Amino acid sequence: LLAGFAALLRRVTGQGDLVVGTATANRGHAAAEGLIGFFVNSLPLRVDAAGDPAWKGLLGRVRETTLAAYAHQEMPFARLVEELSPERSLAQTPLFQVALVLQNLPVRAAGLPGLSLVPVPVDTGTAKHDWMLTFGEESDGLAGTFEYATELFDAPTIERCLGAFERLLGEVAADPGRRISGLDLLSPAERAQVVREWNDTAPVGVDEAVQMAFARQARNDPAAPALQYRGLSWSYGELEARADRLAGHLWNLGVGSSSLVAVCLRRSPAAMAAILGVLRAGGAFLPMDPDDPAERLGRVLADSGASLLLTEAGLAGALPPHGAKTVLVEEMLETPASPVPPEIPDPLHLAYVIYTSGSTGQPKGVAVTHGGLSNMVRAQVGLFGVEASDRVLQFAAASFDASVSEIFMALTSGACLVLEDREALRPGPGLAAWLEAEAISVLTLTPPALAVLPPAELPALRTLIVAGEACPPELADRWGMGRRLWNAYGPTEGTVCATAVLHLPGRDRLPIGRPIDGVHVHLVDEGGEPVPVGVTGELALGGAGVARGYLGRPDLTAERFVPDSFGEQPGGRLYRTGDLGRLLSTGEIEFLGRRDTQVKIRGHRVEPGEVEAVLAAHPAVEESAVVVRDDGPAGRRLVACVTAATQALGLRQELRAYLEARLPSHMVPAEIAVLPGLPRTSAGKVDRRALTDLLTGGAGAPGDAGDGGGWPPANPLEELVAGIFAEVLGRDRVGADGQFFDLGGHSLMATQVMSRVEAVLGVELPLQALFEAPTVAGLAERVAAAGPGRRRPPAIERLPRPRKGEMPLSFGQQRLWLIDQLEPG
Repeated sequence: LLAGFAALLRRVTGQGDLVVGTATANRGHAAAEGLIGFFVNSLPLRVDAAGDPAWKGLLGRVRETTLAAYAHQEMPFARLVEELSPERSLAQTPLFQVALVLQNLPVRAAGLPGLSLVPVPVDTGTAKHDWMLTFGEESDGLAGTFEYATELFDAPTIERCLGAFERLLGEVAADPGRRISGLDLLSPAERAQVVREWNDTAPVGVDEAVQMAFARQARNDPAAPALQYRGLSWSYGELEARADRLAGHLWNLGVGSSSLVAVCLRRSPAAMAAILGVLRAGGAFLPMDPDDPAERLGRVLADSGASLLLTEAGLAGALPPHGAKTVLVEEMLETPASPVPPEIPDPLHLAYVIYTSGSTGQPKGVAVTHGGLSNMVRAQVGLFGVEASDRVLQFAAASFDASVSEIFMALTSGACLVLEDREALRPGPGLAAWLEAEAISVLTLTPPALAVLPPAELPALRTLIVAGEACPPELADRWGMGRRLWNAYGPTEGTVCATAVLHLPGRDRLPIGRPIDGVHVHLVDEGGEPVPVGVTGELALGGAGVARGYLGRPDLTAERFVPDSFGEQPGGRLYRTGDLGRLLSTGEIEFLGRRDTQVKIRGHRVEPGEVEAVLAAHPAVEESAVVVRDDGPAGRRLVACVTAATQALGLRQELRAYLEARLPSHMVPAEIAVLPGLPRTSAGKVDRRALTDLLTGGAGAPGDAGDGGGWPPANPLEELVAGIFAEVLGRDRVGADGQFFDLGGHSLMATQVMSRVEAVLGVELPLQALFEAPTVAGLAERVAAAGPGRRRPPAIERLPRPRKGEMPLSFGQQRLWLIDQLEPG
């Protein structure tokens, strides 16, 4: 049973190192067998389910673990917790949060003449652990109960887990040689639902490339406004004519099917004509942001192998040396060119390449096909209801894939695409006023950008799309009133958008929705098998939106783009995103974060490894690590921690300037900390979690010398509480930021602290208060906030005044003596 339970936990949590609790009768001696009393002890069983063991192998590991644990079953659990001193929390029990108990001791009436003993089940209304599975032997088999925390799980989830547990045991009984990864957790009906029913989406518009859809709009209504940039406006007919002129020049320069053309232009109608012209000539465009550092632009050009660079006179001289032929777009627009022969591009041909952050320090180019782009645009136009009367803002930078969605949602639906310089679009009051003045009706923003916009009426705005990173429900509630707010999700490798959901007010968490047309989304485990509803899995994208791969990176492409074992199309592939989520019972998906260190900053993907690689190239840096700090309303920030051979003044400023010259602005850390050393795990790797705690003022915050010193108490009440902490913990002193459990405290000591608080300060607080506010300052705040009903006259023993030359008995008693003298009676 324990091995099967461990196999289930291994599959649903992805963890190979598991601790499962059990109960022991603690009557190992004959003299204890006849005693009446509760001697039960809790026994944590550490199960090694790492790797992908066969069932026989896992069973052997569990047997050894169990026998070794029972050999030490008399060790009191409370003593074990005291010795190990784990981080304590009211949300869970220490050491283990799941338990498996086998009640195999029959109820006997031996030694109790005249008494009949009958077990009576008692429902306490509380769960002792997150999960507790209890079995008892009966004449016809095993009967069990599953106790669970209802704040964490609902009944359907538990029923699914029980069904998976039963199927798992049946499979290993039939074939003990099966590996854990091969055990099927889903019933046939469940598999059909998560694999087929919730991915029943058909591709749309893949045979009509976006430039063809644009041309159709231009033929149908050539006078309709296509672009607006400040006082300049181009109709669909004017934009088509200029795009065709550019296409003719590019055709004469040798641009053809899937030729890659770099486009480095400021926001302008000419930039839109250039992108359309490249596609019209049969090529693929590589958008580059002229605001990026020159060094990065040079690396992208070199890595892409683009043979042609479309730019403008004001930018050409600022670009680094490169091997591409430079062509000025203004000269091409002024010179007539012969028309390009009509051609229908293959859906599998290359449409564009966008570079994203790379974990190895080198940005990587994602190659997207015409079919994927066309499907995404057609699906979004239909889903978001974009119409010819709409005014769509291009908010995203050209090198960010959201710009592709904004541009072609507008130009393939007959809407007007509104352009503006980046400075005017900085989120804030100015942007809100501009949106209202320009009557923008369709807007795509990242949650951080939306969060800093002041409340505004914006009567024209009817469709708001938030994407790029997780959106807080309260933000969606605030901006979703009176309009349709869509929460969208999609990586660059999935062609911008993979899922979307229309926000409904009042949700505790905002899901990312269900797959859009033509896209399949599977939640899979490490082995690529689908996970049940409610179980965390990695999002794997299939269907028309899957990109071709990474440009010039066949090894990385093979690693992340894997065969689609669920699809029916020959040669189909899945993109393993690295994003974690879980399926809800409605079929919607809830986003849960990343399985690696990749983060989103202002909607942009950032691989900390790329920032670390750039830092490591600086001659003063010995070692570097980049982590994310969540500043709440201020959003997420990158923080770089370095060790350096020199502590020279101005090193932080020097490193910042160094990074700004090599990385886009969203990849430059908000803070740079120069530390004497980086925390390490037992394996010798940088402990990023400890580093994050250090930066956010956790247990190892700067100023905590490890002796409980920390920041000094700020007032007499904090001094009193610090004295109590020091007395109970046996320390010389404890600072205001001293964390009771991190300094060696445990639950028994916690009761002493609260008893001292009641006796010394006359304030009666529950033990829970110390778990909720475990620092000196936090507990002092709880004491100060206690109502009059919780106060009673303190029973403080009057201490003798210290004579000259004598030290007080303790830090705490010294402060108590001072207060007694200042406040007689």
